Amino acid sequence: MKKLFEKYREIIVYILVGLMATVISYGVRLGLLYGGAALLSINLGSTEAATVARASVLRVVASTVGSAAAILASFYPNKVWVFRDTRKDRRSVLGQFFAFVGSRIATFFLEMGFAVVLPPLLLLCGYRTFHLFIDVDADKMSMAVSIVVITVLNYILSKLLVFRKQKKGGAGQGSEIIRSAAEVGANRKEEEQMKKLPVALQVYSVRDDAAADLEGTLIKIKEFGYDGVEFAGLYGRTPDEVAAMCKKIGLVPVSAHVPYVDMLKDPEGVFSAYAGIGCKYIAVPYLGDSHRPGNPNFKYVIEFIKVLGAAAGDHGIRLLYHNHDFEFIKIDGKYALDLLYDSVSEDLLQTEIDTCWANVGGVDPADYVRKYAGRAPVVHLKDFFGQKSEDMYELIGIESKAPKRPEGFEFRPVGHGLQNIPEIVRASVEAGAEWLVVEQDRPSQGLTPMESAKASIDYLRSIGQ
Repeated sequence: MKKLFEKYREIIVYILVGLMATVISYGVRLGLLYGGAALLSINLGSTEAATVARASVLRVVASTVGSAAAILASFYPNKVWVFRDTRKDRRSVLGQFFAFVGSRIATFFLEMGFAVVLPPLLLLCGYRTFHLFIDVDADKMSMAVSIVVITVLNYILSKLLVFRKQKKGGAGQGSEIIRSAAEVGANRKEEEQMKKLPVALQVYSVRDDAAADLEGTLIKIKEFGYDGVEFAGLYGRTPDEVAAMCKKIGLVPVSAHVPYVDMLKDPEGVFSAYAGIGCKYIAVPYLGDSHRPGNPNFKYVIEFIKVLGAAAGDHGIRLLYHNHDFEFIKIDGKYALDLLYDSVSEDLLQTEIDTCWANVGGVDPADYVRKYAGRAPVVHLKDFFGQKSEDMYELIGIESKAPKRPEGFEFRPVGHGLQNIPEIVRASVEAGAEWLVVEQDRPSQGLTPMESAKASIDYLRSIGQ
């Protein structure tokens, strides 16, 4: 049943949202109709010409407002629940909103046209009333036909026009909308044959377990089905000990997060230690307030990253930058993260795009990964639920000044939140990524950190990764 639901989830949720919109529409209509009639002292059953005219106007107003309420109320559920569209920048959302409203208005008038044209057309074609629980005359049959046609048309317009998946390149919208069945089948076949990327776990996700028993935790990570790990500290072990553990257990030590200031203090010691473990990449994981974009020191950070990138290269390591959302402020009309990558050559700095924080920062994570095709060897898969909060950084264990946990935002196991994970994985493959790294800063949904890590890899394996 679960697999069946996942297969047809989009259509099922779309129907449920449609039912919700119908309830809202008729609720508003009836409320306005009978409330307005009582307020204006209109007898809806009267045959007096003046009263009939006023009642007709009231019905039109109630019907129009009810339809408008249903359209407005169904935009967000369609965007987030049905089509799982993650774009949050104002321009995209407004464009989607107006396209959604416009398409629904167009189909509303089309439905009105059906109501006028279909009944006489059915009668002209020899339609006769038949009994199915109730007498189904030409009016009822035309209503049923129009409901089915409009429902399907609204779904097609929403999927292929309003909330269409963005693709790399400048393909015209027409080619997005008008696609043959053969093309769709070819795309599905291509997706099924898509390259499978190895998956690692950022050990920070299970840091308490690792601190208590690093080797035991690594064994469990391997048993869950992960191919590698990304470190964030060595938990009191030496580089040689960690290297031996990974070799014994069969986990690839893909990369490591090392604080920016620690790398500056001892670049030789840091890079030689992780080179000894076998890490191919080291990432700048986070910038403190004094080093972030918007602070005068950020221009020096860019220059120091160039130095660190060169030092890492001397040890056979590639330097990465792991983003949060604060890099998506604009400096001279350009995102600070783009400014960083434009300022530092790709031979000195590669990307490690954290797809959760990219989404929170206001960009489509899959599109942003594609933007850095050829420069995105490691992609962070992170899922979440809720809205951005001023207190979010308390959840990642870096800032503790917030008086309480953020409300309405939580990290989720991959595939259990708002992210379009299959699209992000496709984008990672297209961008030439070598590794996907799962990270969940804090557990949620009543799961332990280890249970969350297992839920993430189980989901990824279920979609072919």
